Amino acid sequence: MPVELHYREAGDPALPTLILLHGLFGSSANWMGIVKRLEKQFHLIVPDSRNHGRSPHTTEMDYPSMADDLLALMDRLYLDTAHLLGHSMGGKVAMWLALNMSERVEKLVVADIAPVTYPDNFQPILQAMSGLDMVETRRQESSGNSFIGIGTVPGGTPISAAESCEGRESLAVAIEPLRAAKRNAGVAGISRCDRRPVSWDGAVYPWR
Repeated sequence: MPVELHYREAGDPALPTLILLHGLFGSSANWMGIVKRLEKQFHLIVPDSRNHGRSPHTTEMDYPSMADDLLALMDRLYLDTAHLLGHSMGGKVAMWLALNMSERVEKLVVADIAPVTYPDNFQPILQAMSGLDMVETRRQESSGNSFIGIGTVPGGTPISAAESCEGRESLAVAIEPLRAAKRNAGVAGISRCDRRPVSWDGAVYPWR
């Protein structure tokens, strides 16, 4: 059953619609630097996939379900067709929709993923993440501050609320315990200098 995806929107709705789909462990925020470069040429829709970002969480997590979510979003926005650009997991979602509902896809761009079966290399990451004892999750946006969540890591060290980073959305956590998890399980961490998320390949994602 489709879930109602949270999404960001930019650009003139009179322009061709381009939907940007993020990868595993990402969110719509990962695309904001690209959005700035494309919003003059496209009407941009940037959703959070299920179990990511601000979209609903569900135990069902597979490409057919995620493609159904995307199709439901297009229907909700009265989009008969759209261009799709998907990165990694988002690329497979886009491919699944294009394969099964080709009449809804104008053009397809797939980045950093191929239509093949990949080995599961994420178990160490998932194990490290499951070790975080989250006691509260909340989001509050006011006067440039964006609160992502509060919790504790093993040993009782608190994860701090997100804080402002020169007016940009930012993420703050208890750095050292998560660095220990990174060392133990090969998990990416958080950039200390400006608290922006670091991708699994070490790249720092831009914010707005």
